[in-house]
Amino acid sequence: MTEVAIENIVSSITLESPLDLPHLAETLPLASYEPDDAPMLSVTLDDPKVACLFFPTGKVILTGATSEEDISKATLQVRKLLNSNSISLEKTLDFHIDHVVASTQIDTKLDLEKVQTILPTEHIQFDQEQFPGVIYTMEYPKTVIVVFTSGKLVGLGSKITEVTQALLQLTRDLSVLEGE
Repeated sequence: MTEVAIENIVSSITLESPLDLPHLAETLPLASYEPDDAPMLSVTLDDPKVACLFFPTGKVILTGATSEEDISKATLQVRKLLNSNSISLEKTLDFHIDHVVASTQIDTKLDLEKVQTILPTEHIQFDQEQFPGVIYTMEYPKTVIVVFTSGKLVGLGSKITEVTQALLQLTRDLSVLEGE
């Protein structure tokens, strides 16, 4: 059975009010705030290992998670960090998954010229001089997958189940090339 590894989940939280980033920079432990470089404040959590990017609008981006459980834990930690800074949050914090990056590995090297022949031409991009992989845009499930000669497949989509399904489906489709 082919295994799919979740590499990164990017999710977001929208707070009901703006954030005072200079104040948070002074009070949050391990906060990094360089307003001349980027209009955000970042805090990296240890467990789970997730980067939290706070924006003045009240939006918080979480990146680095590898499961929904990690996102839930990070969301609770964001709530605690804000509550400890006298920012009361009346409602529960809900996260939204924005992007999922996952990968799998086929146990054979792939000839990218042949990979192109089994995929719908209108959904692929391939220019080996520009990029060393076939970029395949699946319509269903809506996912972009990059296929490398090493047999590595990297998928990007908006739902964990869809990216996983797409990678498994493409792995089955590419199995016709094994042993060639």
